[in-house]
Amino acid sequence: IGLGLDITIPLIDMFIFDMYITTQHLDTEFKGLVATIAWDTKLYTFSDNMNLSYSGTSDYGFCNKYAESLGASDGVQDEFIMFNGFYLNYGKWATSFSVELHRHFMYSKAPSGNPNDTSYYFGLHRNF
Repeated sequence: IGLGLDITIPLIDMFIFDMYITTQHLDTEFKGLVATIAWDTKLYTFSDNMNLSYSGTSDYGFCNKYAESLGASDGVQDEFIMFNGFYLNYGKWATSFSVELHRHFMYSKAPSGNPNDTSYYFGLHRNF
């Protein structure tokens, strides 16, 4: 349950802000709050069919009771994740390099299993 806004920012093609309450699975008990932003923009256009774009998301969870139930230490009640993707788009194809930052990310740990890790990804994509 929450509030979402599409915000117009010069030189950014898409920017979204969401703020919502979280619960655990089907339980309706309050588990915390999350603020999310998402963005997407073209950085450079090489030709009609080729461009470089940057997109990402960032989630900040706070007042997080779920982290406590998973054994977070030192009274940690916040978590942060940020995804940054750089895409070289050519027609219906794209290659990408992405970086994902985690801090206290308890409920869905980084691929390494460390809730304070950084992950790197390379990708090849096809748009249908």
